[in-house]
Amino acid sequence: MPVAIEAARAEAAKALEELRTTTPPTPPSLDKIIAEIPSDVGGSGGTMLLSKDIPSSGRFAANFAFVAQVGNGYLAEYVQVAVRLCVSYSGDLAHLSSVGVRDLACPPGLPDPGNSVPVSREIKLHD
Repeated sequence: MPVAIEAARAEAAKALEELRTTTPPTPPSLDKIIAEIPSDVGGSGGTMLLSKDIPSSGRFAANFAFVAQVGNGYLAEYVQVAVRLCVSYSGDLAHLSSVGVRDLACPPGLPDPGNSVPVSREIKLHD
């Protein structure tokens, strides 16, 4: 499970860096970056945009759920464990370098990964 936990946290950190370096710092460019964040987590999970609020000026917010999975096997990898990390990013559109991230309670009813392995644990950014 530590591998899955680190994969989810690494993807959340990567998204934070992408948000902090969005250029130009405008609502349309930020919206584009937020739309591109959902992706595979190292080929073994996924990212879901939960919500976003991008005003024309002031503070924005974007909430995500990152799922990471680990498997075991030799030639045919099969998933044994899946974890989910929910986070909220927020910051001032005029100062994207100050974007921060915090843990977010995962909303009920989020889907499990598409490979029939249920999420076994919801994790936080830090233990």
